Amino acid sequence: MKLTRTTGTVFGISIAAIAALLLTPTLISGERPTTPAAQTMAPTVSPEAPSPASSYSRDLFGPRWADVDRNGCDTRNDVLKRDLVDVVFKAGTHDCVVLSGTLHDPLTGETVSFTRKSSGYQPVQIDHIVPLAVAWSSGAAS
Repeated sequence: MKLTRTTGTVFGISIAAIAALLLTPTLISGERPTTPAAQTMAPTVSPEAPSPASSYSRDLFGPRWADVDRNGCDTRNDVLKRDLVDVVFKAGTHDCVVLSGTLHDPLTGETVSFTRKSSGYQPVQIDHIVPLAVAWSSGAAS
């Protein structure tokens, strides 16, 4: 299995970066965009609403490792299966629980050996492109 990253991921990150650059002056000034479409899409927050930072809770985003594509495997194992080479699966899980493998990290150039641990720090971290706390304070609270 050859490790590759999809063009869609790179394209999505590029679009997000461009959107962030375009929205930065608006976010810094605190002013809302003045175009009619932007006015109808802009979230409204009542003055008495709690600040997004004070009400943030990770649990409000749902289960940490859900089976969002309904293939029988949770998202963490889907990503490990996709990105690792020489993958070993737990028997009897229909190749849904990754026990070990090797990551050739395209960002750092490092090779990382992965062996599942029952709890605590895992050698291969899978995280959101945008941290959930940032998403919360950027509008998810609404």
